[in-house]
Amino acid sequence: MSATEWTSGTILVMDTGYARVSTAKQDLDRQIDALRQEGIASKYIYVDKKSGSTTNRPGLHKALDQAREGDIIVVHTLDRSDAPQAIAACTPQKDSF
Repeated sequence: MSATEWTSGTILVMDTGYARVSTAKQDLDRQIDALRQEGIASKYIYVDKKSGSTTNRPGLHKALDQAREGDIIVVHTLDRSDAPQAIAACTPQKDSF
């Protein structure tokens, strides 16, 4: 199965990639190359160059908006500052009645 798209007439599962570095001076190439090697198409790789102290991550939000139920978001490097936001984003929320 391709990591990017698994098809049987229609797309059933699609992988999306996410990469982040803390400063504009840091390079995302290593992470992006690793995501491509996993079969994720460039158009499905979202990136941020943001400090770990901020929760304003447009690339992460685009990746989450892109994902549908059953899709997989591949993160090459998940550090301590990313983990709480990633877990919260992937945790189903119960509806309030």
